[in-house]
Amino acid sequence: MNNLWKTLIALLASGVLGLSISSANFCGDGNFRPELWEECDDWNYVNGDGCDSNCFSEDMSDDDDVATTATTTVPVNNTNWSSVFFMWNNSWMSNATTSSANTNVVTNTSTVTTANATISNSAVPASLAEACDDGGNNGVVCEPGYGGQCYYCSDTCEVVAVKGPECGDGRVNGSESCDEGANNGSVCTPGYGGTCTYCNTSCQVMTVNGASCNDGIVNGGEACDEGANNGSVCTPGYGSACSYCNTSCQIVRVDGQTCGDGLVNGGEACDEGGNNGSVCTPGYGGTCTYCNASCQTVSVSGATCGDGLVNGGEACDEGGNNGSVCTPGYGGSCNYCNSSCQIVSVAGATCGDGLVNGGEQCDNGANNGSVCTPGYGSSCTYCDTSCRGVTVQGGVCGDWVAQ
Repeated sequence: MNNLWKTLIALLASGVLGLSISSANFCGDGNFRPELWEECDDWNYVNGDGCDSNCFSEDMSDDDDVATTATTTVPVNNTNWSSVFFMWNNSWMSNATTSSANTNVVTNTSTVTTANATISNSAVPASLAEACDDGGNNGVVCEPGYGGQCYYCSDTCEVVAVKGPECGDGRVNGSESCDEGANNGSVCTPGYGGTCTYCNTSCQVMTVNGASCNDGIVNGGEACDEGANNGSVCTPGYGSACSYCNTSCQIVRVDGQTCGDGLVNGGEACDEGGNNGSVCTPGYGGTCTYCNASCQTVSVSGATCGDGLVNGGEACDEGGNNGSVCTPGYGGSCNYCNSSCQIVSVAGATCGDGLVNGGEQCDNGANNGSVCTPGYGSSCTYCDTSCRGVTVQGGVCGDWVAQ
């Protein structure tokens, strides 16, 4: 059924049944119904007059502000009309004149604009007096949906627009999770490591995370922040060091393997940690090994005869001179250190040693001083205790000794 027939049926119903025109609910009924998606309603289906046949506003370009007269003649039975509305360039327009006894001609020759969402009777021509009239429904407030609006006829026959709840009105409605009115969209500022919530312009609660370790930005008391790489431990080379950012956003130094860490690494031969460099003490005549400060093994020889130091049971130690025998003078003595590091005394040649030395004439050793006994009429020689030869003469006649 096209719009023209819908209009005619509605008009006949209003004349025959005494229904209010304002209660019609279709495009072309003269009632502007934004809740039915109308942008205008000028009670006709003529395109090009500002309101098209589907009740959508038309762009009139430069003619938007030009008052245009469009006349629609509707046959009715001289019944009382509550009101006739027209939307022209998004404005309410109302006027009614009678062209004959049985015909009302509605001509859009004056404009009534909304104020505070109410079409007041003061803006309605005196010939109509009322802006609307829904009879017993006057004063029954309509209930608009969320984000929409609706219209009802007041007790004083004025059109009242009721705006539905919407985001920003300061009340939580519909699917809203919050509504702080003018404060919607005011983003909060969370502290380090914390969160805060605010109501956005769509009336939904938004959570804002504060700066934190692992967000890749150095904040608060952080010394570093490498995001997802936090906690990736670096590997230093031997004898060197490296640094990485831990999961608490603090810089951690990692020392590489070194001499003194107690582990044998690199070119180390040994590593005794804090004991490195503690020299061992070998026993006399023995050896021992220790780990030096460079982590190399050092062998230590114990004291020995011949090292030039008197140690252990040594009586002497002349190193390389050990065993060099001394030569004493005649009648004297001398000492030397033998190869066992013991002192050896050497006596010089003397009378009585059985060897003719120095100024000795003889040396019979232990026999020195043993006087010989010559025969009668002969002589003999013996070696005295001074290693001198002594001649002994035998008895002879005339020595006054009877033999």
